[in-house]
Formats: sequence, C-alpha cells, structure tokens
Amino acid sequence: MLPIVLVLVAWLLLAGELGGLRTGFTSIGTGTGPGVEASARLSYDLADLDGQVADMLLVGDQTSMSETRQTAYAAYQKDVKDANASLERIGSGIDAVSGGPALFIQIENGLADYEHDVDDALYVDSQVHGRNPAQPPGSALAMYEHADNVMYEEQNGILAYAGQLIGAEQGTIRAASQSRLDLATRLISLGSVLLALVLFVLVFVQRELRRRFKRRVNLSLLLATLLTAVFTAGLIVQVSAAHDDYVQQNFAATGPMVELWQVQADVAQMNAADGHWLLDLGTGDYTAGQTEGAAATDEGGFKAQEQTVEDLDAEIFATDGSAAPADVQQTYEAFVADDATARASAGQTTADKLGAPVAFELGQAHTDYENYIAALRGALTDKESAFSAAMVSGRTALDAWQWLPAVWAPVIALLVLSGFAARLREYR
Repeated sequence: MLPIVLVLVAWLLLAGELGGLRTGFTSIGTGTGPGVEASARLSYDLADLDGQVADMLLVGDQTSMSETRQTAYAAYQKDVKDANASLERIGSGIDAVSGGPALFIQIENGLADYEHDVDDALYVDSQVHGRNPAQPPGSALAMYEHADNVMYEEQNGILAYAGQLIGAEQGTIRAASQSRLDLATRLISLGSVLLALVLFVLVFVQRELRRRFKRRVNLSLLLATLLTAVFTAGLIVQVSAAHDDYVQQNFAATGPMVELWQVQADVAQMNAADGHWLLDLGTGDYTAGQTEGAAATDEGGFKAQEQTVEDLDAEIFATDGSAAPADVQQTYEAFVADDATARASAGQTTADKLGAPVAFELGQAHTDYENYIAALRGALTDKESAFSAAMVSGRTALDAWQWLPAVWAPVIALLVLSGFAARLREYR
C-alpha cells in the first residue's frame, strides 16, 4: 500500500542522512576540534619552555636570584611534559587533517632535536662555576643558538609548523562543517517533502475511506497522521538546531579560545626574547649605554609582538561585546612596562656586570609575566567551556534521532494496516 511504501522510503533515507549528520559532530567533537585546542596550547608550551632555557643560561649557578637554575629547569620539564601531552591529543585525530601527519612528524622530530641541543648546552654550562650572570660559555651559547633556530626558523621552525598545523586543523573543521551544513539543508528539504507527502497520502486515504464507507473518523489513521506531523516538526526543529551547532563549531575552532592561546604564545615569545637579548648583551658586543645591532632588532620585534597582543586582546574580548577584564589589562601593562625597565637598566652597565638587569628579569619581570599569563588563563576558562559545549552540543542533541525514525516508521505502518483492516472487514 502506498502510505506504507512512502513511510519505509522516508525511514531509510532519513536514517542515512541523520547518521551522516551526527557522524560529522563525532569526528569534529572528539577528534579535530580538541586537536585545534591542543595545537593552540602547544604553541604556548613551546615558547614558554624556550623562555625557561634562556633563564637557566642567564642565571648559571647563581643562587641569590628569585629564579635559580633548578626552579627554571623544573618549569622547563613541566612545559616539555605539557607539550608532549598536547602532541598526544593532536595525534589521536591527526589522520583526518589534510597534511596533518607530515606536520605532526616535523614537530615531534623538531622538539626532539631542540631538547637534545638544550641538554647539551645546559650540560656544558653546568660545568662552569661562579661565572657572571648572562655569560654562559661560548660553546653552550652556540648549542642554544642552534636549538633556537630549530624552534624559531621562519618557515621550518617548530613554532612555524605548529602554526601551520592549527591552520590545517581549522581548515579541516571548516570543510567538514560546510559539508554538514549542506547536508542539514538538504535533510530539511528532503525530510519536509517526504513527510509532507506521507501526510498528504494519509489525509487523502482517510478522505477516501470516509467517502466509501461512510465513517467520519478512522482513529488509527488519524493517530498516524498526528504522529507524522509531530515527527516532521521535531525533525525540522532538531536539524535546524544541528545546522546552528555546526556554525558554532566552526566559529569555536577559530574563535576566542584559540586566539587566547595564541596571545599566551606571543607573550611567552616576548618573555623569551628579553632573555635572548640579555644573553646577547652578555657576549660583550655592546658597550655601556648602547642598544645597537641585535638588541635594537630585538626591541623592534618586541614592539611588533606587543601590538599583535593588543590587537588580539581587543578582538577576543570584542567578540562577545565585552572589554578585556581589568586584571588582564592591568597585568598586561605591568608586563610591557618591565621591558622598558630592563632595557634602561641594562643600558647603564657593561657585559660583565649584568647582575642587576638579570635579577630584575628573573624576579619582578618574571612575576609580572606569570601574573599576566594567569589573568589570561582566567579569561580562557569561559572560552574553553564554550568551545567544549559547541563540540558536544550537536552530537548530544541528535542522539535520539538515531533511533526515532526506526520507531516512527513501524508504528505508522502498523497504524495504517490497523486503519485499513477494519474497513476491509466491513467490505467483506
């Protein structure tokens, strides 16, 4: 009979399309989406661990400063552990990312090379006792310079590869989201047409049965019609909500959460840059009162990153119509002011007497850096919650619709048979 055939066709088509829609939420929500978050965090971990290495080379075996080689090494080890944890999370969904496996391998190999060079540099430095701050042995500096090239090389550095990986993961999410957005639109259209046709046939059949058998109401067919109408409305509402959830997923993968990690990575690079600058001064290339050559270039880079951080802060907190939290703004201003203080202090001394600026860098400046990072983490909590909610909302909402068509179709078919059975008995 035509109503039953239409119901079965609708069941098969809708079940397949709904399965595809939910699969997209699963692949993004449990694979690529968390991978973007892990890659964004990885950039911060990499930059911060390099800053800790610079601190270790600055302080040497001095024990009178706020940060010692031991405390900096402990922080470095934690960053390495966090970076490896992020890599593990990234690796779980990397096969779905276009070009992702190759970038992942480059990052893993680069980090292994970086750690090897750093271990060598720190070992050489540890053999020298009682040296001046910011004046490690030349061989240790050469090893660290090689490690920094591995980390910061513009096209082929670890941080460059991490940035490329974030872009690849975001591109994968955008492509998957767009595909599912098209599927959701098609499903709404297909479902509306099919179910409208089922409703039309059910109403038509009731009309014909009433005309032929002089019965005003066929309760079974009326119930089938009402259930199909409710099923149709529910399907359209739920698939429309899924469409919106995909839009939110796409936004979350490139939005405030990722950008806040990017700010932290930029700030960590700024912090490391101050350490590099003091190590440069410690080589004796700059006489008292001068900030020429590499130091001036470094300062220019710091200012450029400072502007990047300001722009990102403005963009992130403007997304939801709010201003940057007061603690973020205050700690940021203290962090940036420390750079000028350190440069002024270093400009009044010679290469062999950098104890005061190094003590400031490892003391007050380091504290202000950590306070700014802590303030950003506080702002990050809400953004991460929104990101996680966007990753799971669509998948959870569609759970019931994986089995509802399989329940609806047999029930409607049985009601149609029941409605016809009574009339057939009368006919006989």
